[in-house]
Amino acid sequence: MSPAQWPNLTFRAPQDLVATATGSVWMADQPDPRALAHWRTGNGRYRHVGREHVGAELLSPSLEDAYLLMRDTTHKAEVTT
Repeated sequence: MSPAQWPNLTFRAPQDLVATATGSVWMADQPDPRALAHWRTGNGRYRHVGREHVGAELLSPSLEDAYLLMRDTTHKAEVTT
């Protein structure tokens, strides 16, 4: 998706962008297919970014988490490291 296609995007301060991801980042023992993105962390658990997270262990979002939410709202992506 190109920047011209981002719906209703206004440029904000980084902390404002991070605030938009509050409640949308969680940790789990297994990958969650409802997430927009997930990756395995150093402790073997999975960090997820997305809108659905019923009963999940919520995390504080980072700027990168907010960017993933802003950038991809229709396609699922798995990040591997």
